Amino acid sequence: MVSGATSPREIQLNGCFNFRDLGGLPTDSGTSIREHTLFRSDALGRLDRSDQRVLADVGLKTVIDLRTSKEVEQHGLCAWHEQSPDTHALPLVAWESLPTKSQSEGWCTPAPLIDAYHQMLEEGREAFAAVLAVLAGGAALPAVVHCTSGRDRTAIVIAVLL
Repeated sequence: MVSGATSPREIQLNGCFNFRDLGGLPTDSGTSIREHTLFRSDALGRLDRSDQRVLADVGLKTVIDLRTSKEVEQHGLCAWHEQSPDTHALPLVAWESLPTKSQSEGWCTPAPLIDAYHQMLEEGREAFAAVLAVLAGGAALPAVVHCTSGRDRTAIVIAVLL
């Protein structure tokens, strides 16, 4: 565990708040997911050099960015200073499909969240296939999947991957 992390799988970085290693999660077969292979995160545009050294030490090879081009325009890409991972822009939904703040605040009951996730699965069909194709390549791992906040889009892609 990295100093300052709040869970054994969290990797504490200065430039994002939700970078987690999926390694160690239990599987149905009684084993666990291999550590330092697949990560999930919020947007990486604010990573500093120290953060990037941490990720280089992990061996990060691939970045899957699920954000829309408008989100990338607003929040930027990570300016990698040393080791630059292979980055794939694979927007899961169109900008117009993203919920407004008031809509997402209404996701406190299962029904609207389930509907939103179904829409993501339907609308993002090609992106899901592309994510699977990228990560199935032997040289793609370790990899991180991220979106703006690292919650809904990232969660649904990770759920499909797992």
